[in-house]
Amino acid sequence: MSLSQVDKASSEMRFYFPAPDVQFVSDLSKQLVDDRENRNMNCIINKRASYISGQTIYGDAVLANVGYTRRDTELQTDHVNLCTYYRILLRKLPDGIYKISKDSILVAELPCVYARTSWKGPSPRDLLCSFCRLQRLSEPYFAANRVSASCNVLGSAVGSEEMGSAKATAGNQCANDGRIAKENPDMFKCSVKIYSKKRDLLLEYSTDYSWSKETDAIQNSALKVLIWFNRYFKQLNTPVEKLYLPKSTDGFTIYPNIFLQEFAMCLSVYGKTSGGDSRTCSAVGYFSMDTSYQQLESSAFLTDIDGQDSGVFPSHGSLACISYSVHLFMKDSRKRYLLEVNNEFEFEIGAGAVRNQLESCATQLSVNQSACFVDQLSDRDLSLAAACELSLDLSKICRDSCVLEFSVKVLQVTEPLEDRMEKALFNPPLSKQRVEFAVRHINQLHATTLVNVTFILVPYLQVLACHC
Repeated sequence: MSLSQVDKASSEMRFYFPAPDVQFVSDLSKQLVDDRENRNMNCIINKRASYISGQTIYGDAVLANVGYTRRDTELQTDHVNLCTYYRILLRKLPDGIYKISKDSILVAELPCVYARTSWKGPSPRDLLCSFCRLQRLSEPYFAANRVSASCNVLGSAVGSEEMGSAKATAGNQCANDGRIAKENPDMFKCSVKIYSKKRDLLLEYSTDYSWSKETDAIQNSALKVLIWFNRYFKQLNTPVEKLYLPKSTDGFTIYPNIFLQEFAMCLSVYGKTSGGDSRTCSAVGYFSMDTSYQQLESSAFLTDIDGQDSGVFPSHGSLACISYSVHLFMKDSRKRYLLEVNNEFEFEIGAGAVRNQLESCATQLSVNQSACFVDQLSDRDLSLAAACELSLDLSKICRDSCVLEFSVKVLQVTEPLEDRMEKALFNPPLSKQRVEFAVRHINQLHATTLVNVTFILVPYLQVLACHC
């Protein structure tokens, strides 16, 4: 009997499996070819157990949750069930840790934009680092570079040796004109590289966008890479020639040979099963990433609207605080199962932080109003991950025979700050554009005295006031 510990968990989650007399091979991907050739059932690789544990596991395995009272007399352990299995698989997805950290598996989505003031949960950089660790990749490499409108030379913000001489040159050039530096403050860009454990480059990302703070550049670039991985995991069944391009758009460069080698296990675990009805859940099934059943409509048809109209509606950029519950409704038996409930959930409108239908519902309600809507069961395995104790009862459901019922109530709406809206809608910010225009206008008219500046600015301010 052999033992394999799964990641780091306070509950000491482990795999127990027989240890056959086979030669140890550390590279999991190379074993995929040997599976079919080996006729001994005891020596067939358990792909799911190997993928979860990060070690080569042969034959059947038992996933156990073991607690030790000597560590903590009040240590609580949960029974290992289908929900446990699907949550483990969910954590290894690009958006899985974010969903679990928000305690919102069926509602929360990985946001498409990053803002320090509205982002809730682990930062995009931390999420990307966790994803790479769970996929047995090296830590992602972030190279933040300082760029300036007045200086064409870039300087690395992470101490890259190759950029050392360029950084010194940039510093000398920029130091020659302090006035220009104040008018054109430095901006930051960040590139990201993803390596395998053997330090083989499999993906790199660079962008032309720049941010005023180095932290924002790193977090936004990390989020872009996470979003790319999230799209990839939803297209695992796409033909290789369509998905992997040596030079892809949006600043991504993929190295397909290394990439396929590192993610060979993902297709067998998350991909569509061969044979059978892919629309039916299986008690030992795969975590399906099939998106063919995703609902195309982004609007929600509301029913059972309750509460008086307060006149305060969530708008684009505002922070909405809601409470919600999600039930699984069986059409044939007319039964309802509670899958998920959240008494206080906050998200930014327009950031893609929740499923489309729920955001559509929230924007149609005012504060203290509630409503219900129905959505298709397109993400059946997410339902099993959220079902907890009910996962065994739901393991054989067919998604055509049931729907999801959402009950939503808007608790509070926080309007976005003016500077946040300005930064979101104008780049550079509108206030900065106004100042730059005034300074440029003064320089063009060669104003040298305070009187001249006053005569120039008064008409400008009058026109500006008329348009505000």
